[in-house]
Amino acid sequence: MNIKYLFYLVFILSFTACTQEEVEYYKKQIYISYSGEQTHTMKIKVASTDTLISVYCGGSLAPDNNVAVTLKVDINALDSLNSIKFSSITDYMKLLPDSCFDINSYQTTITKGQVYATLPISFKTSKIDPLQKYVLPLSISSVSAYEVNSSLKTVFITVNLINKYSGLYRFNGNAVEEGKTSKAKITREQNFVVAGENSVLMHAESKTFEKDGNSYLIKAIINADNSITMTSNDQANLKVENCLPYTGVTSNPAVDNKYDPATGNMRLIYKYNDFTKTGKMRVVVVDLIKVG
Repeated sequence: MNIKYLFYLVFILSFTACTQEEVEYYKKQIYISYSGEQTHTMKIKVASTDTLISVYCGGSLAPDNNVAVTLKVDINALDSLNSIKFSSITDYMKLLPDSCFDINSYQTTITKGQVYATLPISFKTSKIDPLQKYVLPLSISSVSAYEVNSSLKTVFITVNLINKYSGLYRFNGNAVEEGKTSKAKITREQNFVVAGENSVLMHAESKTFEKDGNSYLIKAIINADNSITMTSNDQANLKVENCLPYTGVTSNPAVDNKYDPATGNMRLIYKYNDFTKTGKMRVVVVDLIKVG
């Protein structure tokens, strides 16, 4: 090949590469990453727990200017979600109270040359009622440039509270009306719900959260020495207390009303009296195996 021609070809290609402009192939839109329903699992504690949500600028190129993005708590979006998901208003999810979270600023900025920005949220987990279906709905309310993707502009955040004692347990034991000998066998699985940093909520015997709401709701407080105190938040209507085993069950102080940190298992011996229902004291002795 002629040397002059080769030199000329290289010069033309180099010039073309230097002067070629980048082209945007897609419409730029602003949206929330992982929009829709999100569940954030958090340990319940006195100190706040921080998390982030991200807003993105879609397109084939990063923005060439800063883009300010403002969000808001969107109760209307929550109303729409509830009406789509549930047929009964009694099943509706509730707006997370202001006292349960902090957002210092509802505005964040996607800086020039970047494709996303974050907005921090601080959850006050110790103030969230674990028995309520709370949701924090956040929507993009305005942007300083481009358009908002209407299908991806809202996130619904649910906080799932846990501690090391919460989770699914398998029950194996008996219950008997105080003063009698006829025993009712207890064999089932039940989910323990967080009540505090070192406590969980459960139902006496075979009652379930779904069927009975807060009826028969009792609390197990795990103390520093791994002993367990059985009580309720409403002792006037649901009296709960630790007790010795009933006739036919051998007491073992090493495990009675104790939490085993090595296995996560418990042995509970308690009696309860729901004055709003039967009015009769019942004694429960169960071994609990943690299965999830």
